[in-house]
Amino acid sequence: MKKISLLFIATLVLSPATFAKERVLFSCTSKSGKQLTITEDSYKYYYSYGKNGRPEMAFSNLKENQGDVQYGSSFTFLELENKGVTYFINSQFRGGSSAGVEVSKNGKKLAYVGCVNIIKDFD
Repeated sequence: MKKISLLFIATLVLSPATFAKERVLFSCTSKSGKQLTITEDSYKYYYSYGKNGRPEMAFSNLKENQGDVQYGSSFTFLELENKGVTYFINSQFRGGSSAGVEVSKNGKKLAYVGCVNIIKDFD
């Protein structure tokens, strides 16, 4: 029994998730004062939206099922999905002249939340 317990503890301590450290990719504040934050670790992207410290929407996507952050000459974007709803996070003209998230389902736009203050732009 001791061997099994030690093996279980060693597996837990040495698992890749133990070493995963989140990094903020993008963060901004909307007109309503809610914060949109996108973070990543080695395996996932994390989406969070709502009052600081109390998100009303939060989910994650495995990177292997998702595209990478796309960088263009004047824009950056990342597309994430949760329960059939697409979240298109974008920053136009890196450095922040226009940024936000468009929410859509089956190609129909449900909402757009624009950023008024970019805290951390895509690198």
